[in-house]
Amino acid sequence: MNTFTPSPVVPSMPSVSSMPIGTGSLVTVLMAHYNCAHWAARAIDSILSQTLTNLTLVVIDDASASPERASLCSILRQRRQPRRQPRDERLMAYVTSRNTGQFRIYNHLLPRIASPYVAFQDADDWSDPARLEVLLEALTRDRLDIVGSHLAREDEHGQRLTPVRPPLDVNRALRWRCQGGVIFGATTLGRTEFLRRLGGYDGATRFGADTDLIYRAVFLGRVANVPRALYHATVRPGSLTMSPESGFASAARRAYRKKIRRRFYRNLVRRVFGQLTVADLVAEPNDLDFDLDFDLDFEIDAPIGDQIDASSS
Repeated sequence: MNTFTPSPVVPSMPSVSSMPIGTGSLVTVLMAHYNCAHWAARAIDSILSQTLTNLTLVVIDDASASPERASLCSILRQRRQPRRQPRDERLMAYVTSRNTGQFRIYNHLLPRIASPYVAFQDADDWSDPARLEVLLEALTRDRLDIVGSHLAREDEHGQRLTPVRPPLDVNRALRWRCQGGVIFGATTLGRTEFLRRLGGYDGATRFGADTDLIYRAVFLGRVANVPRALYHATVRPGSLTMSPESGFASAARRAYRKKIRRRFYRNLVRRVFGQLTVADLVAEPNDLDFDLDFDLDFEIDAPIGDQIDASSS
């Protein structure tokens, strides 16, 4: 396979671009947040309480409304410096200068991740305590490049919904035919360098780029799911996958699916004729210019009385 230099991403501010993220950690977990602080405490706690403790959790506020961002900062302060407990240095926070969507943010950070593995967490969902440990064991044992899991689901009131069980062997499922539902991006853990070779996510969209990533990844590496519901998704109105503008049934989502399916079949034909190269699999770079910097509101120590209690978030 041809060697490949990852596509450049939008230049970031010096404080971010000059500093590695997750140095000394085995896994870096990226969590973008936008106007859902009500759910964020549960998501953050589910990562900080993982049985695999050698991790860095990076929370990025994507230019939320001021009240939502203030609530998130209070939650972060409380987790960073719990009462009568040592400071948790595994937690980092950034803020974007404009709302860009999670995939552009992840592209922005990917070149700076120093840990060998990277995982993802949606701010309104939560993870099983053993999620990262089980995924990493499967990835190393089976020599995978990306691994996901089955998906438990509940509505905004906590009512359980039908779980989702994607196929275990994603390469086999996509061997000759493009189909949806083969893996869910938020459940995944991957090799950092492998994601860099693919250029990260499609930087020209706010939705569906996790599916596009897998449609490219199967041509370059091994992708699978573990048969256990390690990730818990919240199905709620107004979320990216449920809103009329960007939900699974929206016209915009259908158009994007059509676009990435065409690319998949072009790459399939190239593979059949021995013409597929790594360059064919590289994502489009970010199409929006934005700054990403430390969240100074989070870094400033706040009095205990100003913090949000976990039970109220």
